[in-house]
Amino acid sequence: MDIKRTTLADELQAICRAARKAGADFPTIWQDRLKRHPMVVDIPTHLVRAGRPILSVPMLGGGHLLFDDEEVRLD
Repeated sequence: MDIKRTTLADELQAICRAARKAGADFPTIWQDRLKRHPMVVDIPTHLVRAGRPILSVPMLGGGHLLFDDEEVRLD
C-alpha cells in the first residue's frame, strides 16, 4: 500500500474502533461507515482464525479490515 492508502486505512480503522467502542455492532458499522467508503472494494467475508470467527472487509490495495469479538485491526 502506498502512503496515502495506508493513511486512509488507518483512519478507517480508527473510525471503526470508535464506533465499536460507542456500542455499534458490525451491521451498523457496515451500513454507516464501510459500505460506501472509497477504501472498501467488496462485501465482507467470514473467516475463522485460531478457532475464532472474523469478518474480513477487503480494502483497496489488497489489505483487509478485520473484525472479531475483541478488536478491529488491519491485515
